[in-house]
Amino acid sequence: MRSARPALKLAASLLVAFLFTACGPADEDWPVYLGDSGRQHYSPLTEIDRDNVSRLEVAWVYDSGEPRGAGATMYTSPLVIHGVLYALSPQLDAFALNAATGEEIWRSDLGLPGSAQRGLMWWEDGSDRRLFFTHGKDLIALDADDGTPVESFGEGGGLDLTPDVDRDGVIYVTVPGVVFEDKLIFGFSTNEDANAYPGSIRAFSAVDGSPVWQFDTIPAPGDFGSETWAEGSLERAGGANVWSGMALDEERGILFAPTGSATPDFYGANRLGDNLFSDSLVAVDARTGDLLWHFQVVRHDLWDKDNPSPPTLVQLERDGRVIDAVAMTTKTGQLYVFDRETGESMVPIHEIETPIPST
Repeated sequence: MRSARPALKLAASLLVAFLFTACGPADEDWPVYLGDSGRQHYSPLTEIDRDNVSRLEVAWVYDSGEPRGAGATMYTSPLVIHGVLYALSPQLDAFALNAATGEEIWRSDLGLPGSAQRGLMWWEDGSDRRLFFTHGKDLIALDADDGTPVESFGEGGGLDLTPDVDRDGVIYVTVPGVVFEDKLIFGFSTNEDANAYPGSIRAFSAVDGSPVWQFDTIPAPGDFGSETWAEGSLERAGGANVWSGMALDEERGILFAPTGSATPDFYGANRLGDNLFSDSLVAVDARTGDLLWHFQVVRHDLWDKDNPSPPTLVQLERDGRVIDAVAMTTKTGQLYVFDRETGESMVPIHEIETPIPST
């Protein structure tokens, strides 16, 4: 499930670049949503600081020229790679700009109907460089050199992400997916009623869009975790989806995914049990989709207290050694920190029993 978040609605896309008069252009990229795959929101640039930020001047402005009221809701920021800024306009035109001057390199009018703008993903293999973005339930692939659709990907540059499940629910992507090697990995948002799709994490080939692996956040009967669902409930269960984003340890090839609540989110009589892997942090092998470890934050959630933000990769010093860890915030106001490899908690966890009147 997901919660309301602030959005910026623009009639025309206005990108503003600022220049500090004493500094030359920076050569650092921003190639991934939130800066890096560890979701650290961090830039190593040091030229702009608290002492000189007040002296920034406007360097250039890019106006998409789109009419007022014609735009989509914008939830993300551009990418900057090799000195080129890539972004989407409110009308979902993709464009590339010279990041230093604001000069337009190319612009691609795809004729897509208005929809929430969720940002871009970058993948390259030698001279093959691609941009990916989602439009509702569809994944679009563009050539990063000129903005044209990659005809060899999916069907003419597009891929329908609707799962092959007999449901009438809604599915869409709320944050950019994760790029790892030659794979594009996505979590999904669903509706919150009894007809919601199961929230599986799915990986696709960045080359042609073919499916690579799937991790079922609602396990199939007989699989690990299925014993935490009452008999007969798995066949109709939905949700436990990853709507808030994921983090990736590229060196280890571990994907960290925070899952949402099962559906219906405020009623559980039809899904008795702990309901794994809802309301959990799951660590998955990014190459195969195999489960490595998990921790469930809320058992049998009846309050929509799922995980609202992507995890962050951090390092902790314990007993003279540095531990690679993953941290996750929650709607319950707690911060969980785990060893990335083992799933061991770095701080004591005290479980509190709660009444369950909705069951």
